[in-house]
Amino acid sequence: MSKLITLTTNDTTAVHSLGSRGPGTYYEDLWAQDNAILSSVYVDDLEQGASITVTFIDVGLSAKPQDEVDLVTHGTITAAGSVSKKNVSGFHNQPRVKTVISGGYVSYGHWVTLKSESLQAVATGGGTSASEPGDTTVYTGITSANVVTVVPEVAANRILNMSVSVTIDQPFAVRLQVSIDGMANWIRLAPGDSFSIAPKGEIKQIYLDGGNAQVGYEIVLQTLV
Repeated sequence: MSKLITLTTNDTTAVHSLGSRGPGTYYEDLWAQDNAILSSVYVDDLEQGASITVTFIDVGLSAKPQDEVDLVTHGTITAAGSVSKKNVSGFHNQPRVKTVISGGYVSYGHWVTLKSESLQAVATGGGTSASEPGDTTVYTGITSANVVTVVPEVAANRILNMSVSVTIDQPFAVRLQVSIDGMANWIRLAPGDSFSIAPKGEIKQIYLDGGNAQVGYEIVLQTLV
């Protein structure tokens, strides 16, 4: 077993810092005493024919080698400049990261942030907070080139939970940028990627920017009634 990587709530930790690694299967064990993990993989460059797949595994409590369940995978990435973000929940306290590199060297980095909130309910369009009843709304659309889209159009209610997904059936080269802090910072998503968070404070709108492309998206917002 590899050395445990201890995660601290709301701090970002490198599972693998940005660097080049050769073909093989790499395992890292995490110590996560909270409910959810935001995982981000960035592939900077690959040798021709190379690929990388990152999977989160929940390790059971029986100590039997077959007592493992796949939780979330970043999928097989084969293009340089790719970014993949996933939300991981449903683990006990020691999820395992399995990274498989095939066909050549890959330059990449993998970072995780431990969260107190599990967004599984809002990501699937249901569920509310027991202490703060919410209303869930799904928004779908396409950004306009060189125009920032605001969702919802009217800043009426505080956002309790949110999930943004980029439609997969569009050119892979397009990117959707998402901001929840008034466009001061942006999260960049590729087709098929998703991002979920329970924002703190009085966040009532999110901002979408597809650059000079039209990018399809789906957003699930749980707002305070």
